[in-house]
Amino acid sequence: MSKNATKQKVNSIGALWKKAKQEAKSSGFGEAIPVEPGKYDMQFVKGTIGDFGGKRQAMLKFCVVGDSDEKGAICTTWLSLEEDRMVWLVRTLASMGFDTDSMGDDATEEDLQTVFDGLVEANTVCACKVREKNGYTNLYINGVVDVDSDDLVDPEEVLKGQGGGGGGKKSSKDEEAEEESGDESGDESGDESSEDGDAVEIEVGDRVKWIDGKKQVEGEIVAFDKDDNAIIRPDGSKKTITKALDDIEKIESEEGGEEAEAESQEEERVVEAGDVVIFKFKGKDKSGVVDKVKGDKAFIKVKGEPKPIEAKVADLKFATD
Repeated sequence: MSKNATKQKVNSIGALWKKAKQEAKSSGFGEAIPVEPGKYDMQFVKGTIGDFGGKRQAMLKFCVVGDSDEKGAICTTWLSLEEDRMVWLVRTLASMGFDTDSMGDDATEEDLQTVFDGLVEANTVCACKVREKNGYTNLYINGVVDVDSDDLVDPEEVLKGQGGGGGGKKSSKDEEAEEESGDESGDESGDESSEDGDAVEIEVGDRVKWIDGKKQVEGEIVAFDKDDNAIIRPDGSKKTITKALDDIEKIESEEGGEEAEAESQEEERVVEAGDVVIFKFKGKDKSGVVDKVKGDKAFIKVKGEPKPIEAKVADLKFATD
């Protein structure tokens, strides 16, 4: 599909957005994430690749499990497969425990579907957070958690009824509505075409700005804390600060300048606890989260390893490169 064709489809959605949004509010648009804002353990039950809302996207479905009043509710999110947005899918899969380095340069959509199917078969359960902002509800994946086997669900069985818990059951009509219009709210590219406000999704790697006293400050989001506040590295600083999402505004990057800007900032970056990094271990690429740094050594938590792995700071590469 050409870029012009894609743009035409997106523009056509924008033209109908206001009407569709009003209809959605009264016909189950919010059913994509039918639970109250909060933290939940959610089991990954389905991943599908297709054309949703004129875009090539991956649709991911999660089921609330564990000790929750919303247990059994199905939450859906969409992630773009377009070249300039696919980074969010890669980061989401990394948060779900998938070794992103294992995907070859010649990978196809069939290979990606195999990854989804494998994560479903492995009964992958994620620590998730549901957050509402400016009238939109978003789902955040914050890592993998272990739950009692008795709390796990049969993906096929829960999808037959499309959830329960606080969201109730949904009809096939509701599901079709989500697939056609819900991707605009669940897709991490945000609601750039909305005529009723700019509810733009903010993610790791985004450039943001805020007011400090009387001056405007800019920086890059490097992570989110457990309370969903943004951890930001201000321009020209080696230290990070924490800001509530309501206090910051996303900066729309100008085409062509983003890579050079990122490279210049990278020269000043230092490895700190909480950074997501990539490194070589026993001849293989590994990714993990820095637990602590001592001198020229870093100790990194890696999924499947019983204790942090020691590596030289100089050999580490930031996963957000």
